Amino acid sequence: MASTMASLLRTTAGHDTIVNIAVARDADCEDRDPGHTLALSALQLKSLYSNVNSSVRHQLQTETALDLLQANEQARQDARLVGEQNLSISSSMLAGKWSSCREIGCFTAAYYPGLCMCNMWCYTYSNCCPDFFEVCQSPALPPISSAPATPALNNGGNASASNVSVFASPSQDSLAGADAVQTLYVPKVPSLAKPSDAPVHTFYMYRVEGDKTSYPWENVNTGNLAGIMWYLHNEVVERTPRKFGATRILRYKVSTKATAPLFEKGMNFGLRFAFDFGMCTGPFNCAEQFAYGYFVGCNYVDQWPTDEWKGQNHYPGATWFSLPGPCSGKRFGERLPSCRFSDPGGHCAFPTGEGTCTFSYEPAGEISIDELVGIPDYKAFQAKGGREYRRTTDRGRFTNFWDSKSDPVACARRLEAARQLFALRTGGDDLPAPACDFNSNAFFR
Repeated sequence: MASTMASLLRTTAGHDTIVNIAVARDADCEDRDPGHTLALSALQLKSLYSNVNSSVRHQLQTETALDLLQANEQARQDARLVGEQNLSISSSMLAGKWSSCREIGCFTAAYYPGLCMCNMWCYTYSNCCPDFFEVCQSPALPPISSAPATPALNNGGNASASNVSVFASPSQDSLAGADAVQTLYVPKVPSLAKPSDAPVHTFYMYRVEGDKTSYPWENVNTGNLAGIMWYLHNEVVERTPRKFGATRILRYKVSTKATAPLFEKGMNFGLRFAFDFGMCTGPFNCAEQFAYGYFVGCNYVDQWPTDEWKGQNHYPGATWFSLPGPCSGKRFGERLPSCRFSDPGGHCAFPTGEGTCTFSYEPAGEISIDELVGIPDYKAFQAKGGREYRRTTDRGRFTNFWDSKSDPVACARRLEAARQLFALRTGGDDLPAPACDFNSNAFFR
């Protein structure tokens, strides 16, 4: 009985290399167990990935290749019908104890109501396991290098066994019956395919989140500690309860490296985009500006594009950043896994300055906002009429931590309190952020 086919189709024109993947199913596989067919296809794609030449490997990550397989709607529907026996799912998992990608393994196919997932469909169902982004990140791949026109397989005779074919150019016949076709990201500037000469900057970034929210640090806005304190003071604590249910300040150790086109214009950071629930909302057209690659953006909070705060911020050096991830044209939960092919983002294991490898991050501790402010029980604080800060009076009620928003001395005292609390709870030396060197005149020239 013939197995599921996976064909890699490659065309080359000038500097542009467009790689299409077509996942097709054999006509005689209807009587196959759908769970077995899906698992077998995953193994075939892993085998294909390990043997394709480096110019294609740079784009074809195992994670996204398997994601495309998931995008086959028929296969996904089949997988949902596969029972406990076919996918070897234990009764304890079905009872709701399936909660870790370390237990499940990455790229698990099936969707079961009430259970978390470890593939990119979890964006669609909003049920990613808590450790999905930590456990299932793809490893860094080598940079693009010159390669022959036709990728060669060196599979020790396994190519025929796995029914994997590689063609120098696509044909209409080869696409016939394909369930999904995707085009990979193609750099707009040839230098984006190579590591840049820009320096690597390693420093701490911070972000405010609630106890019930945990986003990956991709397609989000972050800040240095001063920038986050300004954000809390200006937008969060004047509401009771706090905006977005904020309860903690997260700290990550981030490494960044500018792409060659950006660094050639004298910048380590580009335009700071705004991200709302994972979607890039400007300024201007986000996709057009990614002609510089998926750069990390920055701005001082009282300068463009947030210059409405000019003269109002008194937290020294307050800076905001943007970290572009995959599928930035859609919100979290609205994305198809296949969009990672054409819109991969800039996250990688360690930044090289290539267009799709501009930043990495790792957790570096967190602190409680309640502890910082000195509120032992926030619900009790609310119940007795407490307010952290009122803009009209420039004071709080039952707390004075945020009093005097426009006083530079008071702002510096609050900033130092946050630094000391991080040192107490997490230890280690401070890693201050570099200066934001974004230059709008040079960037848009």
